[in-house]
Amino acid sequence: MRSIKALAFAGTAVSLLVIESAAAAFVNFSTEASIQSDGKLVSQIYANFTLASDAVVCVVGLEYLGGVGTSGMGVGNFYHRDLFNGLQYSSTSGSWSPQLTTSDGMGADSFVTAGGQPGFTNTTTAGIGWGGYNSAGLDSNSGWCDGALSGQGQAGADLKVLMAQFVTDQDKSWRIATTFGYYQGFGTPQTFVTGEMSFGIPAPGVLAALLLPLMGSTRRRR
Repeated sequence: MRSIKALAFAGTAVSLLVIESAAAAFVNFSTEASIQSDGKLVSQIYANFTLASDAVVCVVGLEYLGGVGTSGMGVGNFYHRDLFNGLQYSSTSGSWSPQLTTSDGMGADSFVTAGGQPGFTNTTTAGIGWGGYNSAGLDSNSGWCDGALSGQGQAGADLKVLMAQFVTDQDKSWRIATTFGYYQGFGTPQTFVTGEMSFGIPAPGVLAALLLPLMGSTRRRR
């Protein structure tokens, strides 16, 4: 598995690291990405905070903002390999539940989470009104919570909370506005903020088109 630290293109909406300031304690969403041996891109989305005691409680809404080679977040965009679909690698069936992600399918399964790691002990549940938890796609009603308020969504020493993992084709990208609530220590009022998750990389042809003008400019300066 090859690891990608960051990829950003000036003047485009495509990146593997997006900064979206929203509040004093919530800093941004960031993406850590790797490429599987089969060429699929695995993007892990983190919410970054300034305090170790900050904790994610609930994601309450998603809005598709655009991307490369995509027109939404529905079925066919994300790959799943979980217990719901019998560990079959599929973009048309699967679940977003992190409890149904196995160690065998960890690098090949799309899931959402309010912190913690995937597996049976994860306390994430579907939000009220999201009927597509056991579906391969996302929609504007998608939401998820730390249903037990277990504290698994706490930022901790590294000041970041895992929010989702998306397994996609390399020639696509997404920008998704994400509204979620967090608290600044157990028992404190919940604060709601909206940030932008961005993940995916352009197809080789798009990448070449973006780089050619930069290469030409470099040659002219020489």
